Amino acid sequence: MLNSKYETVQGDVVLTAVYITLGSGFTAKYRKQLINRWQDNIRKADITCNSVFEFQEMFGDNFKIREWRENELPLDHYSTDNALIMVKSKRFIFFIDPDSQA
Repeated sequence: MLNSKYETVQGDVVLTAVYITLGSGFTAKYRKQLINRWQDNIRKADITCNSVFEFQEMFGDNFKIREWRENELPLDHYSTDNALIMVKSKRFIFFIDPDSQA
């Protein structure tokens, strides 16, 4: 398990950086399409990346996420990803708020 993560870390970090900088302002459906396209481009450049991209695996802190959910953050991945991007970013980020809770 750990060995396979080391093999894909370079591509996963690139995907994570692109997800934060370019994908944060889009809907969950469009983010997924972008990730698929970026994964294809990364593989074409002979860089290995995980076949299933989970942003929360790269930046998520399970205890913090649980605390957010206890404080009524919606349970979907999109809301959790938005919260992680907001906490980890040093600049203002543009978001779409599907639940109008911001």
